[in-house]
Amino acid sequence: MKGLKVYFMISTIVPKEKQPKKPEYPCLKQGKTRKLVIFFIGAKIGIVLYAGKDVPYEFGYYNTAWDMSYFTPFEGELLLKND
Repeated sequence: MKGLKVYFMISTIVPKEKQPKKPEYPCLKQGKTRKLVIFFIGAKIGIVLYAGKDVPYEFGYYNTAWDMSYFTPFEGELLLKND
């Protein structure tokens, strides 16, 4: 072809910088019924900070075998105070 210039294109993949992963624990999680809030210090390890009526746990109950599939992140605000 007369008068046609050919240009070459270079393509490069630039990997994204890995963002430091935010530690998952410690965190607050709530039960699916929202009647239970646990302070988790590790997977399956936590202490009850709020237990509504009809919940078989009380404030301060500590467990190392919580079923993590029952909990979702707690997005609210939890107020703790002395009597």
